[in-house]
Amino acid sequence: MKCNSMKVSAMSAVFVAAVGASTAARGEGRVDWCATDTMPTKASPIAGAGTCPLQGECDIPSVRDSWIPDGSKQPILIRMKFNVFANDDGSDPVATQAEVDAQLAHLNEDFAPFGFQFTGETEFINSTEYRFFSPGEEVAMKTQYADTPNAKLNVFVVVNSAGWSKGTFPWNPIALTALGGIIMADGHFGPNMSIMAHETGHNLGLWHTHHGVSEVGPCSACYETADGTNGDTTGDYAADTAATPVNVNCSGPGGVDGCSGVAWGDTVWQNYMGYASQDCYTEFSPQQSGRIHCWFDAVLSSWNADCNGNGVIDVEEIADGTGEDCNDDGVLDECQGDFDLDGIYDPCDPDIDNDGVLNEVDVCIYTPVGVVVDPDGSPRSDGDDDCDVDIEDYRFFRTCMSGSGPGVPASPSVCLDWFDYDRDTDLDLRDYHEILGSFTGPLNDGP
Repeated sequence: MKCNSMKVSAMSAVFVAAVGASTAARGEGRVDWCATDTMPTKASPIAGAGTCPLQGECDIPSVRDSWIPDGSKQPILIRMKFNVFANDDGSDPVATQAEVDAQLAHLNEDFAPFGFQFTGETEFINSTEYRFFSPGEEVAMKTQYADTPNAKLNVFVVVNSAGWSKGTFPWNPIALTALGGIIMADGHFGPNMSIMAHETGHNLGLWHTHHGVSEVGPCSACYETADGTNGDTTGDYAADTAATPVNVNCSGPGGVDGCSGVAWGDTVWQNYMGYASQDCYTEFSPQQSGRIHCWFDAVLSSWNADCNGNGVIDVEEIADGTGEDCNDDGVLDECQGDFDLDGIYDPCDPDIDNDGVLNEVDVCIYTPVGVVVDPDGSPRSDGDDDCDVDIEDYRFFRTCMSGSGPGVPASPSVCLDWFDYDRDTDLDLRDYHEILGSFTGPLNDGP
């Protein structure tokens, strides 16, 4: 069960991809123009997962392949918001509207064969401070200027003193918050630029093509070998993007893989997620295409500009009164769920999980209906404050109960605070059945 993202952010690694400045905004001759984290720090509990950590079911080959588009469906239309910074007096914006339009058109050309298109709006923001952006200002800038990030992919166009651009992976808990989105440095943005496709690829769930060689430990469990035997379970989790070290050339890297003893061979230097010159970029692979459709459906579907798939853009339905948008975020209410099945769509529901605690003060707004909650909306017995009563809470209950029973007070007192449901100053079978009834964790982690 998904819980409040703010509650789990401390337990989740932050994964972003950063694209650094190049000699001519292209990266020719450089191997340091992207500074992405290497690997997730914690494997997800996914059945059948190997030793290289997975971030979700979209990393599983059979699931990924089921999402490869066949061209028969209308492309998904993603809404974007371009936040273009200018000086305090409005002078010298980092990009003109014409340059924004040209970049958007080129992005649509890059993604057209792969089932995605983008529609954008632009806001010119007068802030000399953030026009001349430095990395330490990222949180403050995004917090102040991100526009309904759960409904739009925000793009921040700046002059970056560090020279990089970056996107946020969809499995990152901040992906749909103000801290997600894309930062585009001025030298990477504009007409005929495909670095935007590279960054958007990260936002939609793609690693670098060289991730399994140059961004993991040599010959480690996540190392992708040149012999092609583990391309689906390591690296970028796409076997049709052959293993490769970092390569800035529009040709194969040459040389031999030191872990398998096999030559690197015919690598996909033309792939948008590589490091070759953007003039060489022409494709995402079919399996990458499956990944981005899968991750979009799993996490990012609220960015869909036609979320109900009826061929009419949401904002047009809202404008003509045929669709409702009670919170004015540009997304139809019908597309945003009804968690507690009370007939009120979540954006309009003051108590999304129907636990008697209003959303504005509820620290866990997605508690399963019927679970006993504390006054702050967190599930009773949620000892580690992760919005779930899961196996860790159950283990602590068993530890508490081992020193308790009928007529025997539990020790320490926190045991009674968390688990003495009937307030009879001991822990017994009645409390045991209560915690089982409150269990919200994954079924395969149950008691």
